Amino acid sequence: GVFFGIDPQLVIVDPDIAKDILTSDFFYFMGRGIYKTSSDPTTVHLFSQDGLEWKTARAKSTSLFTSAKMR
Repeated sequence: GVFFGIDPQLVIVDPDIAKDILTSDFFYFMGRGIYKTSSDPTTVHLFSQDGLEWKTARAKSTSLFTSAKMR
């Protein structure tokens, strides 16, 4: 991990751990601390959303990446 000011931050470099966090442990890692405003279109995407916004966007986008649609 690293420190961002006085706040500790976790840096994930192992792909298997990243997969676990993004698929099954996402509830524990919802607060990403990324700057965003609703008026800034560059920040309105899955990786910058928090909490309920993120969970809703993830549920909608999950169906886009099924094995049948990736063919």
